[in-house]
Amino acid sequence: MKSMNKIFKLLSIVIIPLVTNSCVISFAKKSNQLTIENYTIIDGDTIRFFDKKNSKFNSIRILGIDTPETLKKYNKVAKLENIYANKAKDFLYSICSKKPIHIEIHSKDKYNRLVAIVKNFRNKDVAKELISEGLARVKYISKTRNKLTYWNNKNEIMNYYDELIAIQSIAKKSKKGFWQFNENLVFAKK
Repeated sequence: MKSMNKIFKLLSIVIIPLVTNSCVISFAKKSNQLTIENYTIIDGDTIRFFDKKNSKFNSIRILGIDTPETLKKYNKVAKLENIYANKAKDFLYSICSKKPIHIEIHSKDKYNRLVAIVKNFRNKDVAKELISEGLARVKYISKTRNKLTYWNNKNEIMNYYDELIAIQSIAKKSKKGFWQFNENLVFAKK
């Protein structure tokens, strides 16, 4: 009987910490995920926020999309580009509603912006929403190695790319947003 008690005590000393640790680990937030409460919508595919942890401003480039550019002194835009740039910015602002957004960081781009999947307070993927409204095109993401800058071989990102392409196909067929026009009327850059 004493040996059974010793075994039981030993097992409880070993098993209980293992079980509780595994629960903590499985529910822990990934280090590449953030919830941001205060941010500014810069344009249809860029968000800026102050990173308190590092005491600096950071920009987020929404993964896998490109929206038309807003007219600035130094850039040339296509005939309808500024119009759809503002529509994309306004739409992003409306679906985020100045409520917390959740980001999942995947990389940094050449401008040192965080490239991330962004979800609004309703857990809606903002890239998918912009694409489905014809306010963004799939860009800067690739499944082929010939576009190494944007290539990613993670299954999660490859599946995400497929989802974005499928949504874009529907928007194009439905002539949503800027898809009612020739692409060169909306985008100066290819």
